[in-house]
Amino acid sequence: MSPDSKRFSLYFTLVIVISFIISYFSNYYFLSWILCGLAGYMLNQGNLKGYLLGFGTHTLLWSAWAGFQNFQNKGLLATKIGELFGGVSHPQLVALVGLIGGVGAGLFGLAGAAWRSK
Repeated sequence: MSPDSKRFSLYFTLVIVISFIISYFSNYYFLSWILCGLAGYMLNQGNLKGYLLGFGTHTLLWSAWAGFQNFQNKGLLATKIGELFGGVSHPQLVALVGLIGGVGAGLFGLAGAAWRSK
């Protein structure tokens, strides 16, 4: 592993941990996407890495959160939502929620990185 990829892996892990802590204490309604924009701005890794940092961290975070919520209610809500979308299964919905959260956070990371390079 090159030093640059080790540094990116460290940033990736730090953003996940900090996002999880902030999300936990704010009931997951505030600051988690904004943190990706700040990370993209402060880490100065470039536009692509800024996007990937936000996308990757929040895809994992949102997927884990959706999976946890699905487990807590025994899949009741996911079953009803899956029926609305033509029989989508629980894992597909969890992955879809993760991707939607990841795209939003990735755009915040890209915006922060682009603002820094301006």
